Amino acid sequence: MTVEASPAVIQANTYSAEIIRRMVASDLKRGSTIGSVAGGLVGATDLAISLNGTTKVNVAPGECWVPGTNSASTTQSGYYFRCSATETLTPAENAGSNPRVDAIVAKIKDAAYTGEPAENKGELVVEKGNAKATGATLAALEGAPGQTGGPALANNCLVLGYVVVPASKAAITEFLNVAQPALITNGRFVSTGSNITAYNLDQVKATGNITVTLPGPGPASSPGAPVAGAEVTIFANNHTVKVKPGSGTISGSGYEAASEATLTGYQIATLISDGTNWFLSTEGVGPWTNLTLGAKLESTEAQVRLENGGTVARLRGFAQVKTGQTLGEGETIFTIPSGFRASAGGVLVIAAESGDTTVWKATLCPMGNTSNGIVTVKGASPSEKYIFWLNGISYAL
Repeated sequence: MTVEASPAVIQANTYSAEIIRRMVASDLKRGSTIGSVAGGLVGATDLAISLNGTTKVNVAPGECWVPGTNSASTTQSGYYFRCSATETLTPAENAGSNPRVDAIVAKIKDAAYTGEPAENKGELVVEKGNAKATGATLAALEGAPGQTGGPALANNCLVLGYVVVPASKAAITEFLNVAQPALITNGRFVSTGSNITAYNLDQVKATGNITVTLPGPGPASSPGAPVAGAEVTIFANNHTVKVKPGSGTISGSGYEAASEATLTGYQIATLISDGTNWFLSTEGVGPWTNLTLGAKLESTEAQVRLENGGTVARLRGFAQVKTGQTLGEGETIFTIPSGFRASAGGVLVIAAESGDTTVWKATLCPMGNTSNGIVTVKGASPSEKYIFWLNGISYAL
């Protein structure tokens, strides 16, 4: 029988420390096997390392989860570790001619596992690296424990950071904190060039033009009404990614109750459900969206997109007055779509020129506000073949 003989917790039974650890840590991101954890800090600044003079390293108070990595068990889970006051460590002196990189780690010794010391404790220690003529830097980490050219990292360790121990007993001046907060739950990281229906907490990286369908409450193959708090992150990775809800709509970052959103370029988008609909937040630049031209204008490209995390809108392309038409004061050049409009009125300065390349003076256009988004002519009346150039124009939302 492959089911664990005594699932935790049954009143009449007793349980090993390992089962209790697996139960308590089951909300943490899993390591490489079922029953393991990836580990990490509890708080972002916990157990941060810093220099203490020229020969020592301080480790700040804090908490973390240390992954159990003894080869005798793939289900060791992780250990809760706490340091209540600043700890000072001294890396071994380096009298040689080459520098080395040492690791500062939170380490667990658990005698219940084969090969472990006959001790049962947690400690902060310096794991010594191998000296290297080249590459013993914080950028390359060559020779550091667990890194290229270095000794194997000891069992049951969480690397908090690294320190460069210079040659010839020189002063220690360089250190690097690397530990990150422990990730919660077990969402997937999926790198794919095929259409996919996501699970809650998935992180999807596109390797081609794909469609991502957002999850419902059941299996990913059966999307439906989303669960409140469900979250999916998507990295477009310089591809076009269409995002569709299993049900409901998508709003935010230029979309209002939309049935589909499109990510382009290197956008990273996070979508969060309220139990009925999805709400979109993007980093970087948003997709180009067409402007609605006035009746007397035409164009093959007149668009707007969001930038700087949705705080700035940028225009591109052009709008040309149609043959036989003249725009009068107050007539519409284009309309900015909902989601891209400034929160207050203003002016846009749009360069315009005639078809025979005679430069016409800049046109001042009242900028559309949240009520209508209409941009109109102010001042002189441009006639046929005049072109409004939109490239480079931006405004704050």
